[in-house]
Amino acid sequence: MLMIRIRILLILMLIITGNLFSQENDFGIWLEINGTHKIVKKLNLNLSGEIRTNDNSSKVDKVFGEGGLEYNVGKNISLAGNYRLISCREDDGYFYWRHRIFADFQIKYPVKDFTFYARLRLQRSTKTYFEDEDDLNARYVWRCRFKTKYNTPGFPVNPWLYYELFSPGFSGEGFSVDKSRISAGIDIKLGKKTELQVGYLLQNYSNRNLQHKHVLNLGYGFKF
Repeated sequence: MLMIRIRILLILMLIITGNLFSQENDFGIWLEINGTHKIVKKLNLNLSGEIRTNDNSSKVDKVFGEGGLEYNVGKNISLAGNYRLISCREDDGYFYWRHRIFADFQIKYPVKDFTFYARLRLQRSTKTYFEDEDDLNARYVWRCRFKTKYNTPGFPVNPWLYYELFSPGFSGEGFSVDKSRISAGIDIKLGKKTELQVGYLLQNYSNRNLQHKHVLNLGYGFKF
C-alpha cells in the first residue's frame, strides 16, 4: 500500500512537470530560506528570505525578506500576519522598494499518512516606483491555496502538491483570477530541525504578455 501511494504521487508530479517543459516561456529559479521559532505555546515567529530570477534565469528580478507571527487557534487551525520588504526590478531596469502585508487563515486536515491544507490569504501591496496613477494606490489580492502532503513512514522524503489562485480584492468587479500556480515537490528531512525543499512550479498569467513562467524552487528550512 505504501509503494502504491508513492507511485501515485510520483505519477502526478511527472504529469505536472511534463506540462511545464511543453511550454516555451520564461524560466526562473527561486532560492529561499525559512526559519521558525516557538515563542510561547501556540505562538511562532516566522522569518524568511528569497531571491528570484527571470529571463531564463539570466538576471535577478526580486529579492525580499519577510517576518511575522503565527498563532495556532486550535490543533488544526492557525492565523498569521506577515510583513514583506521587497526589492523589485522595475521597467526602467532599476530596483525599487515594495511593501507587502499578509493576513492568513489556514486549516489542515490529517488523514492517515496524508495532510491536506487550505489557506486563505489577503495581501496588501504598495509601490515606490510609479508609472501611472494606479501605482499610487495600494493593491489588494485574495490568494486561495490547496495543498496535500504525503508523510512517508520511516523515510525522510515527503512529496507534496499544491494549487493556488490569485484574485483582485476590493476592485468592485466581482471574482476573477489573474494568476494561478501549480507546484509539485519534495521535502527532505536533514534532522529534527532542518529540511531541504525541492519543487517545480508553473505560474500562469491571465492579463500579461507572458502567459507562463516555469520555476525551479530550492529552499532550506530550520527551527531555532
